[in-house]
Formats: sequence, C-alpha cells, structure tokens
Amino acid sequence: LLWWLMVLLSGVVIGGSAGALLVGAFYALGDTRTPTYMSIVTFSLFLGVKYLAFTRYGVEGLCWATTAHYLLNAMLLAALLPRVLHRRLPQ
Repeated sequence: LLWWLMVLLSGVVIGGSAGALLVGAFYALGDTRTPTYMSIVTFSLFLGVKYLAFTRYGVEGLCWATTAHYLLNAMLLAALLPRVLHRRLPQ
C-alpha cells in the first residue's frame, strides 16, 4: 500500500519542483502576484476535490487529488509565463 501511495504522489515531486522553478522565474521578472494568485485559486478549487476524493476513494483518492493539484498549478504557471515574459521583456 505504501508503494502505491508513493506512486500516486509522484506527481507532487514533479509538479512541486516545476512549480518552484516557475515561481522563481516569475519572481525574477518582478511579478509576485501571478504565482500567488494561481496558488490561491488552485488550492481553493482542489480543496473540494480533495475532500470528495478522500470521502469516495480514501487515502488513494487524496493522493491522486494532491498530485493533480500540483501538476495543474505547474501547468497553469507554465502557460502564463510566456505572457508575462512578453509584457516584461523589452522588444
């Protein structure tokens, strides 16, 4: 069971690492609002998802929902970074 939970949580390592790098990129550009706002939005949305996943599927559901949260947050930050780069960098 522990092995399976670690597999389900593997996206936390990937999404968390990518998210930390992306947040650093935003901060280097002087944009602290975008990553903070994205984190607040994804955390708030996944609060309900995590609750429902846990009540329906137990700990495995919670692990899956946590992985999805971190991966989605990193993907949204990656999608927003080119827009911020385009606005901040000189032409």
